[in-house]
Amino acid sequence: MRVPLSTVRAAALRTAALASALALVTAGCSAAGNAPRVAALVPEGGVDDDAYPTILIAWCDAVPRQVDIGEEYRYRTEAEFDDHLLEVDLGDPGEDWSVSFVNGDGSLTELPGGPVVDPMGMQVLAVGVGSQATEGGAAAEHDLGTVHVSADRLTRQAEEYEGGLPAALVTESSRHDAQETVPLDDVEPDC
Repeated sequence: MRVPLSTVRAAALRTAALASALALVTAGCSAAGNAPRVAALVPEGGVDDDAYPTILIAWCDAVPRQVDIGEEYRYRTEAEFDDHLLEVDLGDPGEDWSVSFVNGDGSLTELPGGPVVDPMGMQVLAVGVGSQATEGGAAAEHDLGTVHVSADRLTRQAEEYEGGLPAALVTESSRHDAQETVPLDDVEPDC
């Protein structure tokens, strides 16, 4: 039986794409080890456009102290955490976190109930996490990591990811388009 060349090429491309995806996941896992990592939770069914992302922060040594959403929001905490993997719903971060809006002059307006406007939808948010809180409205050094996320990306990943959900969307380095969805276990650090 003769197999058309187009079928062979398609199969080869699928195999190469799968090998490439597995290499990315494996590299991400081994690179993570005890290195800090920030990811966005990919819930079953995706997320609504008017939702805030839930992020996962993994660390061994440096505890998260500040989460920045772009230039607009600062989440700060002094809490001590028992585990090395933390889930933070940025729409309702809980009492351990203070949330502030950065005004045009760099001053802060405290938001006791959490964020008041919707930053998700199609907009891609850069969510960075640092181990040191800064003064005023300055962004932290995102030494624990950054994830680039939108409601559209999370919903698309929920529909396309073939592993079990919930899962985690991770962004490699500062490239917002270099992202991979991995099992939640792959985010947990080896401390």
